[in-house]
This record gives sequence, C-alpha cells and structure tokens, in this order.
Amino acid sequence: MDASDVVAIQGLTQFRKELNKVSKSLGKEMGQINKRFAEPIADDARSRARARGGSAAKTAKSIKATAQQAAVRVALGGPRYPFAWGAEFGAKQYLQFEPWTGNQWSPFDASGVGYFLHPAIRDRTSDIDDHYLDDLVKITETAFPD
Repeated sequence: MDASDVVAIQGLTQFRKELNKVSKSLGKEMGQINKRFAEPIADDARSRARARGGSAAKTAKSIKATAQQAAVRVALGGPRYPFAWGAEFGAKQYLQFEPWTGNQWSPFDASGVGYFLHPAIRDRTSDIDDHYLDDLVKITETAFPD
C-alpha cells in the first residue's frame, strides 16, 4: 500500500500528538480504537478472499488488522504471501490471477480496484465515518475533562 491507499482525517495527526502530550496511555488507546475499526474490514476482506478461491483464498490468512496510533490499517501479504497483491488486483499477464483491475484506489469509487480488500474498505468506510468520531470524543473527554 502507498499514500494513495489512505483515507485522511484532517487534524487527526495533531490530535494524536496532543493526546500523547497528556498521556502515553491515551495514544495507545487511540491505536486500539484504530485496530477495532480495522478488524471488521479485515474480517470482511478475509471472507471475500476465501469465497474467491485460488490465490485469493490462500492470501486470506495474511489479512490482518493492526494497531497503529496514526491509522486504521489492514495489512495484506508478506514474505510468505508474495502473490497477495496479484490476488487482490489481478494481473495482465499471469494466468493464475484474475484480470487486472488497476491499482489506483479511491475509497469513494464503487466500481474501483481490487477483488476483496479494497471492496471491503469501500463498503465499510461509512461504518468508520459513523462511529469513529464518537470514539475520538470519548478519548477527548478523558484527556480534557473541562
């Protein structure tokens, strides 16, 4: 994944820095909130990958939610899964993969790229939008009770 695979929330970086100034445990809590939002995306992506069969199903085990203070993140692939991105995006010349879907991702493009991870992200972005702010408010109230 690269910078184009990010849904940015304005002010989140500064908010996170301010939380860490108040308490390192609040920063860690931010990471746990991010992981909690990543887990349903990862579960959905794993399910979609298994349902596709072939290299996508083999890739399913590599899809994991990770705890990071800076982002809601789902990891895909790794050294044991060199075929993961081919399974996700397809390929133009390798027949073990489905047809190439492109790799120019946008969270708001319903007909966009990917076979399992990126569709799961697109379908679950509204879940994050609906509840993420609520969790940030709870942390803020803990950090700044006045």
